[in-house]
Amino acid sequence: GAWQYVGPRRDSPWSVGEMPGHALLDVFLRRSLGRGLALTGRIENALDHRYSPVAGYGAAPRTATLGIRWTSASRAGGQGPT
Repeated sequence: GAWQYVGPRRDSPWSVGEMPGHALLDVFLRRSLGRGLALTGRIENALDHRYSPVAGYGAAPRTATLGIRWTSASRAGGQGPT
């Protein structure tokens, strides 16, 4: 996983106010299924924190992605089928 903290800041040198800080937690996993297959998953903004990366624009809410990854035996350094 990954944790990121952004402190209070000005959006630009001309900003009148200061934007509040925020913290984000991303979680990811990879589980081998054998035969070059792996199950992958990722949750971004796992705590569903509402924040604005830029003044006036909201960020994405909690987002989950699930996938399957395949690596051929030749790419993985194996010899492949005989």
